[in-house]
Amino acid sequence: MTHKIFIHIKNYTSPMFSPAAVKAAIVAVLDYYRKAITIPCEVSAVITDDEDIRAYNNEFRGEDHSTDVLSFPAHDISMEYGVFPSAELAEPSTGCCALGDILISAETVFRQTGGDKSKINAEAMFMTVHSMLHLLGYDHAEPGEKAVMRENETEIMKNLGLGDYLGNKNY
Repeated sequence: MTHKIFIHIKNYTSPMFSPAAVKAAIVAVLDYYRKAITIPCEVSAVITDDEDIRAYNNEFRGEDHSTDVLSFPAHDISMEYGVFPSAELAEPSTGCCALGDILISAETVFRQTGGDKSKINAEAMFMTVHSMLHLLGYDHAEPGEKAVMRENETEIMKNLGLGDYLGNKNY
């Protein structure tokens, strides 16, 4: 099955993580759920700066500050509760189910690594995995939800060869 993954770079160039890292994380999430996701999916990821993500955060969440990542689900999917991407949700012209859009602030991701350029791709992958889980209906507002989401993040990060990356990371 061929998924459509679009990576856009907007307003930002340095310090930059690899767009390939973002794509690898998206593929890893889709692969993790390969038994439940039986149709091609489409995801768009935008790598941007703090100013741009702050504007989106303010407009859509009413929070006037930058953040590391934002998720904009296209459908009310809930992997946890059995509402999977389906043919009914697919675009007739492409046959793909649009999962939604991800915005990642390269500046914030870099700051979260403590300025360590050797960790920026791993942090970008984690932010992408986290955001993809939101597109698939997971949340972390409640302690039980947070535990389920963290368990999935940990397994997917292990599949990316970064199993120990999460450590005591909090959101």
